[in-house]
Amino acid sequence: MRSPVLAAAVVAVWSGATPGQLTSGGGDEIVLGMSTALTGPPGMGEREGGGIMQVSDYMTPDPFVVCCHEPVDEIVDLLRRHGVHQIPVVNEDRQIVGIITERDIRSAARQQEPATPHKQAGDVMTREVITVTPGTHLDEAVETLCRERFGALPVVVGGHVVGILSSRDLLRRLMEFIGAQRTGPLEHILQP
Repeated sequence: MRSPVLAAAVVAVWSGATPGQLTSGGGDEIVLGMSTALTGPPGMGEREGGGIMQVSDYMTPDPFVVCCHEPVDEIVDLLRRHGVHQIPVVNEDRQIVGIITERDIRSAARQQEPATPHKQAGDVMTREVITVTPGTHLDEAVETLCRERFGALPVVVGGHVVGILSSRDLLRRLMEFIGAQRTGPLEHILQP
């Protein structure tokens, strides 16, 4: 795992360690005591009743998408209104052609030629999109999110967007896994 914070949270859950017991191994690894903990105990990562956890178990189905010709100012409004940080971009056939993120919009705004509000999704989107399928193993998807430093991965079938797997989806599930029973500030932040 590339994200020390996410790795530490996962290691703590898998091992039952307290945050004070976790230390950095100097690289991207988290060291628990004297052993490097990059995977959980036997059976971790498996569904109840057997089988490996897949992206379909954690993704948000039917996410918002925008077309290439959508004005950036309307996308900014959509991002704010729905509390999301990225939106897949599709063509007329609803095939994924890119993804537009808050970072893409900020970068376009800094260039200021022409002014960002007059640009369209196709002008500022990331064209080389890394995607996963509903059947992708969850550990592969998490590794990709961490390695690429992405906030989300579009989930596609036959080029069509059927879902999105976000770090927020994963954190929500992590909270469920560790048994967060009380209503606390973090639970309110992670509500859809």
